[in-house]
Amino acid sequence: MRGDGLTAAQQAYATRLRVVYDEWVGLSIREFARRDDVEHEYSSVSRFLSGDRLAPRSFIDCLVRFCPAAGGAAAEEAKDQLLRLRRAVALESTNPELHLEYAHEELAVAREQLNRAWARASEERESAAVNHHLRRELLADVSLLHKQVQQLRRDLDLEHRQRMAAEGERAVLREESRRQRRQLRAASD
Repeated sequence: MRGDGLTAAQQAYATRLRVVYDEWVGLSIREFARRDDVEHEYSSVSRFLSGDRLAPRSFIDCLVRFCPAAGGAAAEEAKDQLLRLRRAVALESTNPELHLEYAHEELAVAREQLNRAWARASEERESAAVNHHLRRELLADVSLLHKQVQQLRRDLDLEHRQRMAAEGERAVLREESRRQRRQLRAASD
């Protein structure tokens, strides 16, 4: 991602990120980055807000903590919107490393959600007072999360295969370039 040639998705993401930052944080980037509860450095925050770099999910979570109504519907709605915009940027990117990084991050989130869902399911099973209807909903959530994890694994495998293929093609092209340089040198001698 570069600020000078942003796609529509990148521009929408960077703009919304900046609006949320300006509305909720109310500090300069330098003051924000110096806070103990902010794990991102000044230069990274600056690149996230300008659109030069895709902000990680942890940065969005950090911004949500600054929301005056943290934990409320407005904060969750803003977070969901930022995550949707972030996903659009990551998926439209032609950078395989960005795809891989995004897939790893989403896989970790899905695993965390799955673990929490399984833990909840275990606790619910132990409790005799669990409503049957709630149990079905919980198991449906677990099933959905399991499917998402499987899809993310498939996406990760595909990205890996594509990356390996690209590296193979790059090696072939490098060798072809070397061969042509040798031919040119031989022809010039």
